[in-house]
Amino acid sequence: MLAVQSALVILVPPGTAPPTESLGGKPAIQRVPPHITLLYPFAPPRKLKAVIPTLERICAEIGPFPTTLNQYGRFETTLFLEPENPGPLLSLFRRLSQAFPKYPPYEGAFGNDLRPHLTLAEFRRPEELEALALPPAPSLTFTVDRLHIFTGDPDRLGSWRSRAVIPLGSASGQSRRVQRMFARIAGRYDLMNRLMTFGRDLSWRREVIRRAGLRRGARLLDLGAGTGDLALEALRQTPGARVVAADFTPEMTALGRRRPGGERLGWVIADAHALPFAAQGLDALVSGFLLRNVTDLDRSLAEQARVLKPGGRLVALDTAPPQPGPLRPLLQFHLHRVIPALGILVTGDAEAYNYLPDSTERFLAPEDLAEMLVRAGLEEVGFVRRMLGTIAIYWGRKGEGAE
Repeated sequence: MLAVQSALVILVPPGTAPPTESLGGKPAIQRVPPHITLLYPFAPPRKLKAVIPTLERICAEIGPFPTTLNQYGRFETTLFLEPENPGPLLSLFRRLSQAFPKYPPYEGAFGNDLRPHLTLAEFRRPEELEALALPPAPSLTFTVDRLHIFTGDPDRLGSWRSRAVIPLGSASGQSRRVQRMFARIAGRYDLMNRLMTFGRDLSWRREVIRRAGLRRGARLLDLGAGTGDLALEALRQTPGARVVAADFTPEMTALGRRRPGGERLGWVIADAHALPFAAQGLDALVSGFLLRNVTDLDRSLAEQARVLKPGGRLVALDTAPPQPGPLRPLLQFHLHRVIPALGILVTGDAEAYNYLPDSTERFLAPEDLAEMLVRAGLEEVGFVRRMLGTIAIYWGRKGEGAE
């Protein structure tokens, strides 16, 4: 058997999995965060790039759907939580099985059919589970709107990492277009940032990390990290920090891993709408030019607030629409003429650098985005404008009593 394998799963939203302390036995060993397995082992890691387009096509044709897990199930020494209506999950599984017949669940050891479940607890002997007086089954309802691919060594608990996130339905189209766009320009992304901002983005990133207020040993997530500019700056300012860089685009993280210092970071493929991190685990979360690219900003901000500890700080750097005034024509000329021309010259990608000014013009004014941070549960929210008002840095702190 290969030392490193992959798994195609549905993650249960963090913080919603039921507690297992009252069930007896011991909590299930989770090599991957709480999940429903679809195909495991899935394609070998070296073949994932070839199978992902097929997976994307299938997911684009299937809309998000709700599911409720509220019934106990068991197999030998393992206790499950199973769906009230397994139909939609089974329909998704059948579509995947038809497309990937080489990868039956658990290599066909339990047949070729799927029994959708969330593993709750494991027992030493079947008799212990049979004799257990179970409390009423918890009820867990959530929307299945994306699939995750993880890879790791089955014999090493800490080795499993997210490799890809594939949204379902119409959200898949926009998300994948943005992801592919960043994949195309990954090799010249940092250079373009320097050129478009006349090198000022480096000072803005330093300011972001200063405002995060890191201390030695602090846990920081750089979300939408790209090649890791903010994450590496965090280590420069606070060498003892524990920093994870997460991005939706594997091509970006691959470049980041090869940068000097990249080996000191934890690297994760993650979707900003559904973060694979426990609640209240981070001292700070930072992002650079992420927020205007997410398809559901309210949801992403709620996720970012969820993973922060009470008192944790969120700091975000992003573009802002030009303000009315005498400089507006000049700023729009820079956005709509200079940047696209630079983009074509440096990257050869006209679409990406027309998307940037268009998305900037459509994005929220800083005052409106600050209000969204408040609605997401942050306190002491503020922002400052930079580069003639076309850049803004936002910050906020999670309240001490917030969950």
